[in-house]
Amino acid sequence: FRSSVVKKIFLFFCIQYALFASEIPNFHDLSQCRGAVFLLTTPRSGSNLFSSGLSAITRRPISWLWWGDSVFAPGSDKKRHPSYNRLQLPMVSDRPLLYRSHYELKELSQIPSDSNQLIFLTRNPKELIFRAYRLANPRKNEPDFGFIENFLRGYLAPLKLFDSWDPDHRMLVYYEDLIANENEIFLDVLRFMGVYPAYLDDFMANKEEYKKRALESYKRQHKRNNGGNSSVGAPKAIFYSLDARPEILSLIDEYIAKTEPYLWERYLKRFESRREIYD
Repeated sequence: FRSSVVKKIFLFFCIQYALFASEIPNFHDLSQCRGAVFLLTTPRSGSNLFSSGLSAITRRPISWLWWGDSVFAPGSDKKRHPSYNRLQLPMVSDRPLLYRSHYELKELSQIPSDSNQLIFLTRNPKELIFRAYRLANPRKNEPDFGFIENFLRGYLAPLKLFDSWDPDHRMLVYYEDLIANENEIFLDVLRFMGVYPAYLDDFMANKEEYKKRALESYKRQHKRNNGGNSSVGAPKAIFYSLDARPEILSLIDEYIAKTEPYLWERYLKRFESRREIYD
């Protein structure tokens, strides 16, 4: 009997070790990664709201793909980085829930999509175009075609990578849906990841305080450039193209539909410009 109990305990710890190991990507050979979750986000699409919310609900930290495995090194200062635990909550585990990325498309393309999960967070491209343009050109109202074309090349590249990922191991989240149905989206994401929402009730009861902490953390992280573009001017707008001419909005739609018809039909047609959606 004692031997049987010992074997069961040993098996339990073997399983726990296997689960632990599977959640730490092999950063020295990304093609050998297994069982990890990667979050690819379009900048200015609610990345920090989304990741800090997931961290609060699960009480697990968020790491970055570009940090590699240095975050696990003894005495690593990465765990003191504001983004690792934005809300400064007690963590139930120091294993990162997922690994964030904005631009590491080359690295993500090396990761086996049939044995790792990818969550892609993005937003209506027209809102991002006008947001980026007005930040760069505050005295001008309308971007020219060159600006639009250049922006869309960068915007569509991660969407192409997402589309190439194994369909059973990918999930697309739109910022607009996150804002409108925060509770449901977080539950859907955690269900996709197979992670129990242990602290969801606490998050929903205190989410305004948590959002305030997340913003303050972001400002500290980007204190050298006035707190970062995501934290300048509150409250945040969802629509930045309200005053745009219908012709320029249609031009953006037509450009995407012509250059990337599959991506347009599958992912972006929902944002087709119709003035009534803003009424």
